[in-house]
Amino acid sequence: DGPVIQASYTRALNRGIRLEEIFAALQSCRADLATPLVGMVSYSLVYRKRPEVFVRQASRSGLSGLIVPDLPADEAEDFARLARQHGLLPIMLVSPTTPPKRMERILRLAQGFLYCISVTGITGEREQLPERVRDYLAGLRKMTHLPLCVGFGISRLEHASMLREWADGIIVGSAIVRRLEHASASPADTLRELGQLVRSLMDALNPQGLLTTSQTG
Repeated sequence: DGPVIQASYTRALNRGIRLEEIFAALQSCRADLATPLVGMVSYSLVYRKRPEVFVRQASRSGLSGLIVPDLPADEAEDFARLARQHGLLPIMLVSPTTPPKRMERILRLAQGFLYCISVTGITGEREQLPERVRDYLAGLRKMTHLPLCVGFGISRLEHASMLREWADGIIVGSAIVRRLEHASASPADTLRELGQLVRSLMDALNPQGLLTTSQTG
């Protein structure tokens, strides 16, 4: 992760956030949301809690899927099976440097959608995306029927417009977390500002409404 996301972890830890509190918050708002929620978590937390316990709590909290970016595909089969047993979709990541054989292994495990890393490197906002991302997505489209959602560096309307014909959705993290870091004192105003940002990205991606998701959920 880049500096914006790392700083958010520090703020959360300094305020004493606990995993049980996150699950409780998810469960409290789940009934009011029609959109599926997906959790993104380091495997260190899953391991410390124990996979069976973590997956069970995640399912009860109302999550529909899990992204565990630091769990290699070579070691993810048991966890993916466990997630599916509890009604959670194992969402896998691929990158522009993923070798073809490894890609096949990842696609055998993946469900829900495919998290397509747009660039090599860390998370964070970028001025522009590489032109080759289109060829990368076109190649993936030939390999899977899963929706392709692009993340890492997505923060501008130009990025969403560029991906319009190639992606099924975009994943926005740092751009939203940075705004939360400098949010106004009014939660209502903050939510309104974030809503405007997300809506503008959705409209740029596809006025007819492609899938847009945030990794901050």
